[in-house]
Amino acid sequence: VNNPSKAHLLSYGKPVPGSLAFYGSDDGILRDFSNDPENLDYLKYYDSIVPQAICDFAKCAKEASDGKMAVGTFFGYVVTERDGTVRANYNEAQKVFECPDIDVIICPASYDLRKLKSTSGMRVPVDTLNLNNKLYIHEIDAATHLTHNNKFAALHGVPDDYMKNLDETTAYLRREIGMVLAKGQGYWLFDMFGGWYKDTDTMNEIERIRILADILKDKNTHNVSEIAFILDLPSNYYVSADSDYPMFQFQVEELNKTGMPWDCYITSDLFNERFDDDRYKLYIFPNLFKADERITNRINKLREKGKSVVFTHAAGYITDGGFDVTNMERLTGMRLKKCGFDSAKMALNVPGVDTKELDFSHRINAWREKQPEKKRVKFNMPPVFMVDEECETLGTLCENGAAGFGIKQRSDGGFDAYCACQPMPCEIINYLAKRAGAFEYTAPGTVIYANSGFITAYSYTGGDIEIKTPSECVLTDYFSGTEYASSPENGARLRFEPVETKCLLVNEQERKL
Repeated sequence: VNNPSKAHLLSYGKPVPGSLAFYGSDDGILRDFSNDPENLDYLKYYDSIVPQAICDFAKCAKEASDGKMAVGTFFGYVVTERDGTVRANYNEAQKVFECPDIDVIICPASYDLRKLKSTSGMRVPVDTLNLNNKLYIHEIDAATHLTHNNKFAALHGVPDDYMKNLDETTAYLRREIGMVLAKGQGYWLFDMFGGWYKDTDTMNEIERIRILADILKDKNTHNVSEIAFILDLPSNYYVSADSDYPMFQFQVEELNKTGMPWDCYITSDLFNERFDDDRYKLYIFPNLFKADERITNRINKLREKGKSVVFTHAAGYITDGGFDVTNMERLTGMRLKKCGFDSAKMALNVPGVDTKELDFSHRINAWREKQPEKKRVKFNMPPVFMVDEECETLGTLCENGAAGFGIKQRSDGGFDAYCACQPMPCEIINYLAKRAGAFEYTAPGTVIYANSGFITAYSYTGGDIEIKTPSECVLTDYFSGTEYASSPENGARLRFEPVETKCLLVNEQERKL
């Protein structure tokens, strides 16, 4: 870009700090840059270079085409990158998400969530893109049942399943594409090394899905999600890069199994004039470790509207002056105390929930499974905190019996909740969401993606599954043509085979019984 104003991108202009700019920690897995702000400055500079360059080139492309050409980029994998978000130059992705010269964002399907036992997942906050009028294209490149003899497909042997037959490939494709269509966004089937889809039956299935996408494109639908999952990119700078911290992707998997649709944003979206406060009943902040006054005030506005908010781990613990446990109460609404031990393992006691224990995730990133020498021995993620006041206790820390998971109902509506670790299981999120007033489409465990006119449901185990809808309607199975009556009180009972995805069209008119 021949522009002198961009010359600052060519050089940092200061001595580049060593690896401790990315690694090391000051309290457990967390960083305190108050004594070495130059390291934080470098990380922000490092993460700004790529998104700024993308925005600059996008502007050139727009100007060169007189604004007639759509501009797209692969970028912004902040949802399922774990500790790699900062190292991969994604942590200033907000610049790209909000750039007026970029029309399309593309990214591969989540590697961690591809397996048939999993749920599918997007690596970008797709609702941030919706909020900024961006088209999202979901790249689907998972190995299929046709790739067993392809030596290149073996490279995907860890993150992908080796699908045994057409039925498994079909279930996966319907699940992956149905997830995206429920968001009103697009997809791309990537024949990565050739032969991924080279089969008449597979291509016929792909054609049926394409027709479904065309139907939905012309169907008048709207968002029905009542759960907002909000990631904080600035807080990522304060997590040691070698911590293997289970940032978001495993929580995403549990959200997908909650039995309710949900939306994914970044904290800056809360200040977008198009953000709809009223739509959501439950707000989940999984990593808001450093919340400035502006964000704290914004969350208090949500409380004034009776919204329920959930925080996890070290929420509000980091300030410009260093670590401050007293600051956590200002953000979470609950008085917290730092524990003198490293384990966040707790015993749960949640009404109607069978899950008995909770701890930080013990799973390795799919690609790192190929590098066993890098597997962690311990999965403690200190510091650990407990609730230091009277509350409704949903979980007690095994080390001392104190409340590690607490909830406080507010007299003017809504509640504040805090959990010392993550991810929270789908049953727990379901409990919190229903308590906040969100509508449950199906019991936790079944994968649900939905808007007002379309529902995708996936079951790994199979069985009879009830799907309810917020109003009385008819659900039509797109692939079989079978119709089911559904309402808030009496849901449709559908029979699922093991590893099956159903795509249901919603008739918004009342059913004449």
